[in-house]
Amino acid sequence: MIVKLMGSNKDLHRQAKNNNNKLTPNRSLKETRSRLYIIRRCLVMLLCWREPRD
Repeated sequence: MIVKLMGSNKDLHRQAKNNNNKLTPNRSLKETRSRLYIIRRCLVMLLCWREPRD
């Protein structure tokens, strides 16, 4: 007899999607600020990067 311990990938995806819809405005704002911070840091790194001198 085979017992199914975990849900299918579709079930897990559906649960994750439902959890994302329940974000509070404060959490959503924090996530947006975090993403913008990462993007800003990457842009600064790319703009300031130089080839090392030998």
